[in-house]
Amino acid sequence: MRDSFGGVVSVTFLVCAFLVLPQLAFGQQSTEAGACNQPTAEPVVDVNLPGHPFMALATPDGCWIFASMQQGRPPLQPGVAVVQRTHGKVTLAHTVPLDDSVGMALSHDGRLLMVTNGDYVDFLDVERLKSGQGNPKLGRIYGGPGSKEDNVNVTPDDRFLFVSDHAIPKETASVYRLDKARAAGFKGDFKVGAIHVGREVLAITFSRDQRYVYIVAEQAGADTTWSAACPQNPPVKKPVEGVLSVIDVKRAETDPANSIVAKIKAGCVATRLEVSPKGDRVYVTARADDALVVLDATKFLTDPDHAKITTVPVGKSPTGVSLMDDGKKVIVTNIGTADEPQSLTVIDAAKVTSGAAAIIGTIPVGSGPRDASVTKDGRTLFVPNFNSRTLRVIDLARLRIDPPK
Repeated sequence: MRDSFGGVVSVTFLVCAFLVLPQLAFGQQSTEAGACNQPTAEPVVDVNLPGHPFMALATPDGCWIFASMQQGRPPLQPGVAVVQRTHGKVTLAHTVPLDDSVGMALSHDGRLLMVTNGDYVDFLDVERLKSGQGNPKLGRIYGGPGSKEDNVNVTPDDRFLFVSDHAIPKETASVYRLDKARAAGFKGDFKVGAIHVGREVLAITFSRDQRYVYIVAEQAGADTTWSAACPQNPPVKKPVEGVLSVIDVKRAETDPANSIVAKIKAGCVATRLEVSPKGDRVYVTARADDALVVLDATKFLTDPDHAKITTVPVGKSPTGVSLMDDGKKVIVTNIGTADEPQSLTVIDAAKVTSGAAAIIGTIPVGSGPRDASVTKDGRTLFVPNFNSRTLRVIDLARLRIDPPK
């Protein structure tokens, strides 16, 4: 099957829960110079997965991709798919069964994969994930009944964990002592406290200087005085904008309830965010607006009411946002509708104030694309296609972008 990229290869493997291969072999493959990031034969490769992929996260060296998966009808599997890249090949190595897995983050020491999983955050041993040997499940943190943990992130020193409690009644993000949890084998209560950040809490991303953490919620919380600005939200959601909360990280480590230093209007049903390389701009997907909201981070503390720079119209139901070409281009993932082709919108970051004129074009993907991400070296784009149950791997050096219609 061919598309505008020139070719798509589907890779399907019969996979056991764990491969019986020596761990040394995996280590040797991973350390071969350039082996992990060699280009594939085709510019686009689809790896079939045994569940509905939600997020894809690559290790810093690009040798491994972890894809969180949600459950569908049997025999589909929820959990984490472990995908290996080496010598121009991308293959599904094995899967680790969990409940419905959504958000993920890697610890900065490279040893832990953190996965949100219903009312829990699960902690997996990265080396065991790679090798397929031994039980990678080290422990878990319980967010409380009906908390619906969604996204997760960790401070640069790996001491504190931030988790979004997506359940509507909560309106919080929780802070945990990750270092103490690890030392105690995840047995005990390590919660520091909660931050009231809004209704249906989602993305958690640190500022470039690591002083602040930005947390997005789909709508402002019950305490908001904002006027109704989203008539398209009812009857399912409140008619108010989503909110980006600016959290002082140091304050959150000891007094989470009083750590918010600013709240920014972020569009209707704010979903995900990305920070520009310089840290001066923040890009937020506004799902109900079908738009990318561009915010001026330099105004967050001094003039939050005027931090919104512009919006750029994109496709239907935008969700994920990522950067490519060292931040010169912004990629937005459009979930779309059943009767509309799904795509990624590519935007010229230097022209966002031009609105639709900033759109360079689109990249075709599978059905139900979620959180696209780019490898640390900037050479490869990963797109989990939820409905297609595939992980699409795109070589950006041979990327062809369809011009805007």
